[in-house]
Amino acid sequence: MPLPAQVPPPPGAKADVPLTRVRTLGDVYGRSLAATSSALVILVVAAAMALLLGIVGIYGVIAYA
Repeated sequence: MPLPAQVPPPPGAKADVPLTRVRTLGDVYGRSLAATSSALVILVVAAAMALLLGIVGIYGVIAYA
């Protein structure tokens, strides 16, 4: 179904105000996931370091005994 050439403004919107920062939904979704995925990568790196430190600590206790 093709979109009309000009979409009417929503009720209550001023028709003479130009739109700014027009983006697709995919762009908005991708940018919102970028922050989440970078935080997730940092969390995974910290978890891997904690796991490695725990393994080395357990190995040290077992080797000492």
